[in-house]
Amino acid sequence: MLVRRPLVASSSFALLGFLAALVLGAGGSGCGSSSNSDAPSDAGGDAAEVAVDTALVDAAPDGPDRGAVSTVYPAFKVDAPQLIKNKGYVMKAPKVVTVTWAGNTAAARFEQFGDQIGASNYWKTAVGEYGVGPATSGADSHIRLPDTPPKDIISEDLDGFLSSKLNDATAGFPAPTVDTVYVFYISPETHVQANGVDGCSSFGGYHTSAHMTLADGDHDVAYAVIPDCPVGGNRIDSMIDAASHEIGEAATDPYPEGTAQSGYRGIDNDHFAWEILNQLQNENGDMCEFPYGVSDTTANEPLFAFPVQRLWSNASIAAGHDPCVPAPSSEPYFNMTLLDPEAITVNMRVFGRGNITTKGYSIAVGETKTFDVGFYSDAKTDPWTLEAVEGNGIFGTGDSGTLEIKVFGVSGQNGQKAQIRVKVVAPGSMDGPGGGSSKNVEMLTLISTNKNDTKHFLPIFISNPAP
Repeated sequence: MLVRRPLVASSSFALLGFLAALVLGAGGSGCGSSSNSDAPSDAGGDAAEVAVDTALVDAAPDGPDRGAVSTVYPAFKVDAPQLIKNKGYVMKAPKVVTVTWAGNTAAARFEQFGDQIGASNYWKTAVGEYGVGPATSGADSHIRLPDTPPKDIISEDLDGFLSSKLNDATAGFPAPTVDTVYVFYISPETHVQANGVDGCSSFGGYHTSAHMTLADGDHDVAYAVIPDCPVGGNRIDSMIDAASHEIGEAATDPYPEGTAQSGYRGIDNDHFAWEILNQLQNENGDMCEFPYGVSDTTANEPLFAFPVQRLWSNASIAAGHDPCVPAPSSEPYFNMTLLDPEAITVNMRVFGRGNITTKGYSIAVGETKTFDVGFYSDAKTDPWTLEAVEGNGIFGTGDSGTLEIKVFGVSGQNGQKAQIRVKVVAPGSMDGPGGGSSKNVEMLTLISTNKNDTKHFLPIFISNPAP
């Protein structure tokens, strides 16, 4: 995927031009129909303070069960999305090959990063659960091309360029194995274009694969491309951050293109709304790029002093912790979880899934349904506030007037509950990235915000099948 920067990375070629066309609902650019307008509170963290602050709790007609603040963390079993394992290969012992052009003054820094990432705690924590072992690199994997950096690099031409180098015994490139990833660090004077969109303005890096015929036979070859993007601060650190995203994705999903099949890619059908929330960016780096704002997070390892991006962990979110690891120590993780989801069938063909059974709620046009959600955290926190919006709560797509949403219980802590009341006032529709739309389905997003303005998200599908 592409590292979509502000600038940051994603993987293979789910390009931003298509992603920009992904609109949930029929129109509008706001954040959707707000749950209510009660003011947030910075009140302290004990149950009594929450209970007596009645301004924070709308009273539902049936007097909802708010639950009680709990010291068991998380208080509820988390209804957790999972990155799925497809039939493709996952690297067991990755070998990182660092490629630079003549005159790149940061070449040694990039090589050092490639040499050290595989033995770091960051690497073990971020990808170890997927069966990826320590990555290796060294002097034999440092390729400094003697060529003057090209003015332009077109992604479609890199397959042939890499193939020619691998077929040239004098080029010094180590032969590919199933565990090799070639990482091209582009020189500052070189403009990169991938599938018709420009590097840096549209993406900060990508990884992909190509099927090549080499002297010893056919190979699927994995590689990543990291443009030199002047993105504030230290541009070299920004490139290394993007490289951590792409190398982590290449290890877990090395062959997304050509004749090979994907490894870990895509969210399970039960929680496909999470993939829509992330605009179909669906590898372990992508899933932690926008929803959690975790680019340029340092690994905090004295012997591995590089800026890196945290990566998605199935195990961590299933246990009620931050899904992006290594998790920060600055504050506990908090979010909402569905307590009684229904099994609904929705047509996700325009998003590449066909008809799927997923979790959400079925509400016919003109009808209203109320359901419970639980506040949970992985340690003691102050209360946080809860808002519900129509459409994509991260990117502000939606607000089509399909849903009327009300939240009862707009502030809480671990163990408490809120009720979400949804009325469907018009048939839902979600527009796909390549044209077409999914009918009779809409998404709403629950947004949790603490007093530090940290936000976490829970997307929920609402289907409204014809009676």
